[in-house]
Amino acid sequence: MNQDTVYGKTEQGRERFEARSIPTTLRHALILVDGRSTLKELLKTGEGMEHLEDSFEMLEHMGMIAPADQVIAAAVVASMQPQLVKPGTLATGTGRAPVKRMLVSLAMRILGDNAEKIIRKIEETADTSIALMHTIDSCGKVIKLTIDEKKAEEFIVAAKEILARKV
Repeated sequence: MNQDTVYGKTEQGRERFEARSIPTTLRHALILVDGRSTLKELLKTGEGMEHLEDSFEMLEHMGMIAPADQVIAAAVVASMQPQLVKPGTLATGTGRAPVKRMLVSLAMRILGDNAEKIIRKIEETADTSIALMHTIDSCGKVIKLTIDEKKAEEFIVAAKEILARKV
């Protein structure tokens, strides 16, 4: 592993973290991964944790972390996969509408590792335009209050453009 590489959680890493289906030592290491810090910075932050570098190597080997640019690229590619459209929804298939995947990618791009709550809200929303519009507004308020006002505005504008193109 390159000490100057910035690592991010992969989709699998986020899922396994949420499900608490990994050993505690790996979970603690995964908590440190924020998509903005280099491996060197992560090792310094987790100084005193036993076998931390080994844990990061194992997380990478298991596909739960990867260089941040690869994580973002994978999310963008996943958001572009075609889905079947069912009546009454924007689209379905694997259960995640293309619009929702695009909104998740947008949240990841704008918010980085702070996107978890926003992603969860998007994924829990029904696949209808009205429900997604309410969620976009709600997410904008959360971002404004907990992260940054400019990022909130950027998210709202871009999310509404995505929704307008897909309806």
